Amino acid sequence: MRTTRIVLCAVAIVALTGAKRRAVELTPHDLVLERSFAVTDKSILIDFRFEPVLRALIANSVAPNMMPEQFFRQMFDTQRPGPGLDASMPHCDDELLDGMAAMNGFHRRCPTDEAFLATDTYRSEKFDPVALINRFDMADASGATCGEYRIIFERDTTPVRFVNIIFEAGLRNPHPEQGLAACRPVAQFWAELSAIDSVAERHARLEKFFFQGIDGFPPVFHPDNFRDAPHGIRTMQWIPGLAPHFYQFRVVNECANGACRLFVKPDVLENMPSSSFLDATNTSDRAKRYRAHFLGQVRNLVIDDVNGFFMTTPPEFLVGENESGDRIEHAALLTGFSRNLRTPEGSAFWTQVQNAVHDAGSNLFPEEVIRRATQLNCEGCHSQAFPIGNGLFFPEAQPFFNHVSRSTFEKGDEGPDSRYAVSLAMRNVFIPNRMRILTDFLKNGTPPARSK
Repeated sequence: MRTTRIVLCAVAIVALTGAKRRAVELTPHDLVLERSFAVTDKSILIDFRFEPVLRALIANSVAPNMMPEQFFRQMFDTQRPGPGLDASMPHCDDELLDGMAAMNGFHRRCPTDEAFLATDTYRSEKFDPVALINRFDMADASGATCGEYRIIFERDTTPVRFVNIIFEAGLRNPHPEQGLAACRPVAQFWAELSAIDSVAERHARLEKFFFQGIDGFPPVFHPDNFRDAPHGIRTMQWIPGLAPHFYQFRVVNECANGACRLFVKPDVLENMPSSSFLDATNTSDRAKRYRAHFLGQVRNLVIDDVNGFFMTTPPEFLVGENESGDRIEHAALLTGFSRNLRTPEGSAFWTQVQNAVHDAGSNLFPEEVIRRATQLNCEGCHSQAFPIGNGLFFPEAQPFFNHVSRSTFEKGDEGPDSRYAVSLAMRNVFIPNRMRILTDFLKNGTPPARSK
């Protein structure tokens, strides 16, 4: 498969390390997708195995004597009813609704099908690292974080249960008082990888960035980088033939009441409100508040740019599981919206959405706006290509729901099949936009715009 490049012109940039400033001349070179944005070389990933990653997280925590096996078991023990392995830790029935396990006011599966991993034989080698992902485009505009950096693991499929675990670190800015400008060394680090032909050299630099940290910056594998939304640990869990389930975790690294502990706690899913809120016959106060909030998001959703449209959803409306224990398909926003459109309430809400679309200067239909909102949640992002109005299609996550595949390969610097393949959506749509964002920041100091 072809290598994707965007030319980065020669520019003079200023790199900030601590409080010191030094001028660095960035020579002309191409930004290369496979070197600077989605690193999937097998020979690089070999030293990013699951066990060393967990050991690094633990070593940088307040509980350095914890074993990786304990961390792993505790994470999946959150998907079992209490008391589980440790009654003091979170479990899926900590919140109850009508006597059933719940999260944020909605039923959830408890236990999950994959909860057996909490007590099954610990086999870290069954989780294969398939990608290191650069999301400098997610840098906080205020400079609190310098982007998000990910490692994706896919579990061996024997028995046939797929479990992907994605560590999504919000790299803390060591000089937030300097704002986003202090993040320039991180942007430069990723850009310079494109000019390095040696796989071994790129390997060494990435290993330092993730495990030790580049000068003045903490390592990516530090638990505090996984503490605050939208950063954390995310899983996609599914059995072939059934819909995938998504879960979000935050890492807690704290000392309290004389004890220091490192553990994970479940959290709500980013950008995933319940589809039931868009059913206009749902007269609960929370559903009414959400519909009012959604009308205010229409202006953001009608932006005719696949990388540009967005919405924000306050935590009170988010769910902890895309398909709940009572079989509500929370991610299927269009299903919820369409369920009772023929009722007076449904017709009135449809008209409200249409009016909001017209007020925003768009000619989209309400259903197209709802579909755009759907594509912004976990399930929508891992879907097939869908039309989203005005000739736009949300790109396809292929092969097989994943944006990186452990079973499909492509040619790399070390020959045929030396890299894991990335999805068409990443290759053709998302990463070219991230390239533009990185280029604009290095050339002009332009803060990252919203990106996917």
